[in-house]
Amino acid sequence: MTSPTGPTGPTGPIGNTGPTGPIGNTGPTGPIGNTGPTGPTGPTGPTGPIGNTGPTGTFGGTATTSILPLTTNTLNLGSTTNQWQNLFTSLIGTTGAPSSNIYSLIMTLNNIVGLSNSNMTITPYAGKNLLPSGIPNCYVGLTGTAPTVSMGILTAIGFNYTFFDNATFHSNVTNNSRLTIGNTGLYDFTGSAGFTVMGANKPIKLLLYQNGVLVQTLFYSNTTMIAPCTVSGMAPAAAKSGDYFELYLLQSAATATLATMTGGTYFSARFMSTA
Repeated sequence: MTSPTGPTGPTGPIGNTGPTGPIGNTGPTGPIGNTGPTGPTGPTGPTGPIGNTGPTGTFGGTATTSILPLTTNTLNLGSTTNQWQNLFTSLIGTTGAPSSNIYSLIMTLNNIVGLSNSNMTITPYAGKNLLPSGIPNCYVGLTGTAPTVSMGILTAIGFNYTFFDNATFHSNVTNNSRLTIGNTGLYDFTGSAGFTVMGANKPIKLLLYQNGVLVQTLFYSNTTMIAPCTVSGMAPAAAKSGDYFELYLLQSAATATLATMTGGTYFSARFMSTA
């Protein structure tokens, strides 16, 4: 017969750790977490190089800038052959003088184009001319007996006829060589001297003077010129109120006679800007 089990003895010391077992298989990947907030925008990168120039476009044709009558150079609104007359007939139903609104229209058009006696003759109604009233303009010339100009003497040309003057630039009697400025600003001056009689002339000069001082040479030639002929030029000049401008001529022929305005002798000023 087996005797009863005795009490358990004390636990012995822990033995040495055995070797590590093999690594188990990787578990399944967990779900993707939420997307974090967008970070701040980075600085703008450098501008890339300029691309090649594109091909030149197709030429659009020459623009038409003139509004002159198509069938005649006479601005006579009553003329049945004149295109201005046709314009007014279609607008206001009459060949007579235009109403005030049409008159204003023509003044505006003329202000843009700059009509002058060099390219047409204007026949006004009731003493009015079809020219801009808001911008200072003046155009003067010669009528009657044409003056002579002495050889080798610098001569201011006097003008005894005012074609138009809407700012009191000119007097046909007092100091009639002058165009006097009333409004300070930049002006465009045009001068021309036509000759009906003139021997071989070399040199010849047409000069613009301001307050008695030369400011621009409008024309100069050292080539022999013989009448009939015309010398002309244009130039801008800044002016203050009260300044006056004159057209001077220096010629070298023994005899020289100026032509009238229709022959090419005239002087004009046109206000351009205040600066």
